[in-house]
Amino acid sequence: MCIRDRGMTIFWCDNALIENNTFDLITIATGAQTGLAVSGGTGVSAMNIMVRNNSINRYWVNNSGSIATQINGMSIVGDNLLCLSNKVANMRGVSTSVSTTTGVMMSTSPVFGINHSSGTGSRIYNNTVNMYGAPMNSSTTLCYSGAAYNGSSFANGSDVRNNIFINKM
Repeated sequence: MCIRDRGMTIFWCDNALIENNTFDLITIATGAQTGLAVSGGTGVSAMNIMVRNNSINRYWVNNSGSIATQINGMSIVGDNLLCLSNKVANMRGVSTSVSTTTGVMMSTSPVFGINHSSGTGSRIYNNTVNMYGAPMNSSTTLCYSGAAYNGSSFANGSDVRNNIFINKM
């Protein structure tokens, strides 16, 4: 199943089970891309959703420029979500530029294995994320990436434990 730039989108849904799905090899030239997206929509959180035993592999943005894009293996936004025993591997995006004055990465093209950008009371347990490989448009520059990303409201009672996070990008 593929909806535009996503393998699966669960939107405006509460009390759902997303289980035993495989998302493999989606390559696009531009734009954001997500293997599995769970969200309540703008300003509304999804609630009480279990995301379990899913496999997301080889989500790539393949372009020769530096067009702004973001890749997420999983993007979860909501309250009281359980993200359990999922596998994410081989997400690849475009290289980033580094400021010559500050040395800070200047990127609008991050790559994240699990992106939990907001929500409270969520539990992220026993997942495996393996990020590796060179950026699609360069073999010598860096790619702004994270095996896991937690947004500003993440600290509100969320629990992350017993995960394996590897990032060699």
